[in-house]
Amino acid sequence: MLLDKVSKEFYCIITNNKLKHIMFHDLRRSCASLLILKDVPMKNLQEWLGHTNFNTTAGVCLHLS
Repeated sequence: MLLDKVSKEFYCIITNNKLKHIMFHDLRRSCASLLILKDVPMKNLQEWLGHTNFNTTAGVCLHLS
């Protein structure tokens, strides 16, 4: 699976450069929080994240704030 390969490559980059360990998926949440700070409409964020339910996006955003 492509995502597994990307996650493994990301882990290698983090490890080889002695960076703080984070999961590849954490980058998605970081991006979402930056978009919220830039006042990107929640509906746009929902579409970009691929959430079919608006409440899922709102829950993520509430968690981030």
